[in-house]
Amino acid sequence: MRILLTGRVGSGKTTILNYIEKMGFHTIKTDDITHEVLTRSNVKNSIKQTFGKSVFSPNGEVDRNKLADIVFSSPKKLNILEAITQQIIKKKINELTKGKDIFIVESALPLPGFDRVILVESPASERKMRLKKSGREGHFLRDAFQEENIKGMYRREDIYTIKNTSPKESFRQVEMVLEKLRKEDETGDISRNI
Repeated sequence: MRILLTGRVGSGKTTILNYIEKMGFHTIKTDDITHEVLTRSNVKNSIKQTFGKSVFSPNGEVDRNKLADIVFSSPKKLNILEAITQQIIKKKINELTKGKDIFIVESALPLPGFDRVILVESPASERKMRLKKSGREGHFLRDAFQEENIKGMYRREDIYTIKNTSPKESFRQVEMVLEKLRKEDETGDISRNI
């Protein structure tokens, strides 16, 4: 079963993913995959042609912050970047998850093709506080997450919402959702390809 863990910047996705990993589930952070994808010469060439040299550091690597400033200010530019990187990221996810029963993929952006979605929600004030503590408060303004995109990609019954009000409560909710999904995986055929 392929499960997408997603939500707004600062909602607590990574904390929840780390907890899920401690529970013994296979996990993937798309951010780690994206870091690797952005080092590939063909991807760098496409980014340079599309967004210019200004999004590169002096050593020739993609400056993720500069690129983020551009793409998160324009849905059109974000779509262009996704067109450059998305297929490679999906292929890598498929490679990493092959042969695994249940795995959870964390992504700040909605991705299609998963069996179920765990949507992490947290009040804006909490998200701002978390980002400030981690020195990433500018990321709050670059939050490109669109909940309606998830709701447009997936059936309502395939989305499980975690209200992240405290770690203890979030973990309790995650345990309940994953137990339900584990039972569902044992009894039914729900697999879809990314």
